[in-house]
Amino acid sequence: MIMTILGWAFFILIILAGIGKYQEDKELREKKKKENQEFDENLKLMSEQMDRNIQRAEDALKTEKIIIGRHPSENNSGKVPDISAKSVGPVEEVENTADNDSEYYTHMEPAAFCFVDNYTVIDIETEGFNFRQDKIVELSAIRVRDNKIVDQFQVFNKDSKVTDFLLDNSPLTQTVIDEQGIEIKEMLKQFLGFLGDDDMVGHNIGFDLNFIRYNLHYYELGDLRNYYVDTMLIGKYFAQPNWHHHKVDNYISRYPAKVGGDNLQQHTAINDVMIEKRIYDLQRETLGEDWTGMADASMLWSLPKHRIQLTEDGLQEVKLNRMKDKANRLQNEKKYAEAGDAFTELFYEKKGDVFSDKEIKQIYKGAINNYEKAKDPESMIMAIQQYENAFGYFMTQADHNWVNRRKEKLGIE
Repeated sequence: MIMTILGWAFFILIILAGIGKYQEDKELREKKKKENQEFDENLKLMSEQMDRNIQRAEDALKTEKIIIGRHPSENNSGKVPDISAKSVGPVEEVENTADNDSEYYTHMEPAAFCFVDNYTVIDIETEGFNFRQDKIVELSAIRVRDNKIVDQFQVFNKDSKVTDFLLDNSPLTQTVIDEQGIEIKEMLKQFLGFLGDDDMVGHNIGFDLNFIRYNLHYYELGDLRNYYVDTMLIGKYFAQPNWHHHKVDNYISRYPAKVGGDNLQQHTAINDVMIEKRIYDLQRETLGEDWTGMADASMLWSLPKHRIQLTEDGLQEVKLNRMKDKANRLQNEKKYAEAGDAFTELFYEKKGDVFSDKEIKQIYKGAINNYEKAKDPESMIMAIQQYENAFGYFMTQADHNWVNRRKEKLGIE
């Protein structure tokens, strides 16, 4: 009898284990099926978006709406009867913006693929790669007439710092910046005066234009709509398409005499513009004087991320982001009192939908935290009151707990 019971118990355990295993396998299969469905849906969405982007670019090219890749002197037949003609932008008055035109970048970017004899080569050195946060350190240019250098321009930003990267790779020093630097607004004004209506030439020039445009807009100095030529793109898609990389280093190593002559040290803008002119000359020899190229959708990745024309809301966004960057930088430098004031100024200035509610809360908390570290209880209390007035009933329990802890430290209810 006991053996029979034990047998049945063992049998039941086996059944239960099998059911558990089946249920576990079923859940795994359903999870995998769901993951596959989500992957297929995402893949489909990405494919559809890519098809739409390519179709828009192809339609724009067919209808000759696209300006990128066409020099202002090019007529409708595609010929270039007078390549000495100049323009400061794609059209005399630009009405399109990224806010009302989904094809803004292909319509409005004044990029050209051609060779001209009169132009200006530009280059910048920066503290880092973030054009919204890092400062321009050096801005340099050379003016070319009849394919010969006739003048040069070099200015330094007195408020910038020579970073570790520049110290390791460039002859620039902080002493040079401190002794020769000027205010960045004056620096930009002088650059615009030197550039005039010239076409611009540069290597990966979209990087330079991000910084220059952003700062022009921030200091309310207008747009930079001059046509520009990117020698990196000419090399990648036309002149040296078989190369794996198209950095300046690659040109110097492959053409040490033509491009790397005089052993000019890179990462000082005044040397880089000389090297970039040589790359432009080399590409002219490779492709021919009368060569012109046309852009396609594969090149859109290289366009500047900061658009040339901003609406009033866009200008406000630039201003607020710069103020936020300044506050964060002061905080990182442990200048807590100044950082608190910067965060306070930011939440007084905030307008529109530039920041989410979460970001605005972080701005208030930034002011409160910095005043706390600066041991400034009066400013801290004022910032807490502003925070509570701004959000009121929309504060979460976590928000209340955070505020109450600081009130306890201050001895207030």
